[in-house]
Amino acid sequence: MRGKVGTANYLNVAVTSSNITFSVPNVLPNLTLNTLSTIGNLYQNSTGRFNVNLTNTGGEYNSNLVILLKSAVNDSISQVVCMDPVNIGTGETKSLDFMGNVTLTAGKYYLYVMYDPQNDRSNADTFNNIGSSLIVEILNTSIETPALTLTSKISFPDPSQVNGNDAILTARIKNNGGYFEDYVVAFVYPVNSYIALSFFGFQKIILDKDEEKTITLSGNIGLEPGSYLTALAYSTTLGNSYSFMDPNDYSKIVFTITDNATKATDIEKTEEAKPHLYPIPATDILYLKSDDVVKAINITDLSGKLVLKINPLRNGEIPIPINTLKAGAYILQSITETEEKVCKFIKK
Repeated sequence: MRGKVGTANYLNVAVTSSNITFSVPNVLPNLTLNTLSTIGNLYQNSTGRFNVNLTNTGGEYNSNLVILLKSAVNDSISQVVCMDPVNIGTGETKSLDFMGNVTLTAGKYYLYVMYDPQNDRSNADTFNNIGSSLIVEILNTSIETPALTLTSKISFPDPSQVNGNDAILTARIKNNGGYFEDYVVAFVYPVNSYIALSFFGFQKIILDKDEEKTITLSGNIGLEPGSYLTALAYSTTLGNSYSFMDPNDYSKIVFTITDNATKATDIEKTEEAKPHLYPIPATDILYLKSDDVVKAINITDLSGKLVLKINPLRNGEIPIPINTLKAGAYILQSITETEEKVCKFIKK
């Protein structure tokens, strides 16, 4: 039978008429390191990315793997970059990616991957190295400005039939400048205007210098069926300002929303009657335009935490001070006597 977390993975159970006996079978895991590498460079105070390829020739492994950095000149200096749970079955080979914030100063380090041969994730002292270490260098934080460009035109599976509640946009991006660890977003506009109506796919990505990858931006647009323009932008100041990606004709595409009534969450469904909110993105003041008297405005972050609440008790153009909010994406709920409406905005 399977054991609980923190105990042996498996137990032998013998049942007789008078006794139940438990024992631990000899099915301990045995992990072999095939390859260990970094994805891009490592920078001080930035996210480190690592790839590990392992083969398990023993029993099932069901515990944590540790990524450890240790100074090449001072054994007392080290950092556990991440400790993540994994499962690797008997005879299985897996390629695994790990991420964690690197806080060590610039210099040369040994990179280790460690596992728990006893499957006892409760005791970090039981972790052993797998294979040989890799010598890596942590660089000073990059001061070169990122420069994201598109190597192919952004695309929907079918731009003439986009589901407004579950839009999916694909982009192939290359970074020709310094290390990028920031946000990308697809803004949505009227076809002939650059006053943003909505956005989707707001996410943080990492691209090192000369790195190229395909990303998928998805989410609810919250607009009525019709034709719109979307443009892909990126931030270079943790959400404080956005630039469209080059080349210009690759970063923009006209599309048509044909279905806005399926695959919606409760919040997304209310967006079908979204209030008029502008500008997007906003800096210090956001404006809500409502014909009805608005009793309350609640703003939450994407985790659902309430970050701002006001009670304007008025209609017309209502200013909302957002200068105290951190840069990022938020959900705004406006409440009148007759209805509640929800929409999204970005604070830059």
